[in-house]
Amino acid sequence: MTRRKASTVLVQARLSERLVREIDRLVEEGWYKSRTEAIEDAIRGLLMRFRFTGEAGRFVFYRSEGRLTDVDPLEIVLDPGVREEIVRAFGTDSVDDVVRIIRRK
Repeated sequence: MTRRKASTVLVQARLSERLVREIDRLVEEGWYKSRTEAIEDAIRGLLMRFRFTGEAGRFVFYRSEGRLTDVDPLEIVLDPGVREEIVRAFGTDSVDDVVRIIRRK
């Protein structure tokens, strides 16, 4: 069976020198063959995280990253399906507890 080569697109991004050094370290240690492979893996992980967490997971992720500082978790009204999704994923529906769980990972 012949494997089809996936088409690629050049994407330019600016990264901090620290991040590039860390990526280079991973390449030097043999974790990845190249910077591109490491960055692809990181993006794949990011996409998987969002794909499987849904709306509730995205909210918690953004809150844990400090991107939703103007939102008061006590004012958020979740529909029962979203609340169930949070409890199933994290064992609690407390936004503060979920943020703590995510930060430990």
